[in-house]
Order: sequence, then C-alpha cells, then structure tokens
Amino acid sequence: MPRKALKWENLPKRDPSSRTRKPPERYASATTGNNIATSGSTNFAFITVANEPHSYEEAIHSPHSKQWESAIESEFCQLQKAGVFEWVNKLPSGKRAVGSHIVFKEKLDENGQQTKFKARIVAKGFSQVPGQDFTETFLSVAKFTTLRIFLALATYLDFEIHQVDIVAAYLQGNLDEEIYMEVPKGVERFGLRSHY
Repeated sequence: MPRKALKWENLPKRDPSSRTRKPPERYASATTGNNIATSGSTNFAFITVANEPHSYEEAIHSPHSKQWESAIESEFCQLQKAGVFEWVNKLPSGKRAVGSHIVFKEKLDENGQQTKFKARIVAKGFSQVPGQDFTETFLSVAKFTTLRIFLALATYLDFEIHQVDIVAAYLQGNLDEEIYMEVPKGVERFGLRSHY
C-alpha cells in the first residue's frame, strides 16, 4: 500500500520576513525607551504582566517557593494517578526524547489577590518532527454556539445551571507511536530517572 502524502511535505520553504518590526501600538503607553531592545532594524518590547516565574529556578527562589513546590508535586501526582506516563531508565536506540517544561500560573480572585498556584508539565511540541513523531493533530474543543444552545434550553426549561471546577482534566488517546519525554527540572526527584 503506497504511503499517503502528508499535508506539510509539499510546502515551500519560507524566507525570513524583511518587514520592520515595531512594538504594537496598543502597548505604546506602557512601553518606554528603556525596555525596548534594538537589534539592527528589529525592535522588541518586554512587558511583564504578572510575577509568575518562567523557570524552575525562578520559582524556587521566589517568595512563594513553598507554594510552587507544592503545585509541582500536585501536578506530578495528578499525572501519575491518571497513568499518563511510565518511567524508563534510558532511551531505546534510535529514539529521541521530546523536551519538557513547567509552566507556572498564579490564580487570582476578583480583587487581584493570589488564591492558587498552578504548575503544568508541558511537552515542547516544537521539537517534534511531523511525520516522524506524529502524523496527525486533533484538538477536541466545544463550540461556543453549542454552549449558547445549552444555556438557552436551560433557561427556557427553567433548569438550574451549576459550574464545576475540574482540578485536573486529561484527554487521553491511545497512541500508536512511542513518545519519550525528558523530565523537567524539579520533577526528576520524584522518579530518579531522566525520561518518561
């Protein structure tokens, strides 16, 4: 049976853009000359919105290090309980591991006060090679129109509507491929191995 052509195989190579890059106008009032870095003809604006750490090192050296450690442990335990991964001692020959990273997020209440600290272990999907590491992508997302219909029906039929906050929801599909992922810094202490 001939191999099916993948949609990205015949795409032409892209040339780098030659347009001049400027900070977006909507950030002009928040941007000063001090936080715009110029590199040749390219400008970059750096705007910090929250005090969330961008790395494990920043998290453990922040004033909320205990809360971030607890969030990392909670995320790891949720993944372990869901059976998302298995630890391996070393990679099989010919296999490579996808990188991973911990994303930190502060949950705030309506007054801007910190109520919860979340840590998510995510794969660096950009390091995967289409056709080698995966052959298709799919994301199951509810359409806003569907939600509006349900809300309209509930209102029309005088039903009560309840909101539920799911602590950890994972969509698990059966994979045909074996995927190996590097353990992010801060998580390796749970398994004492470098890959899962």
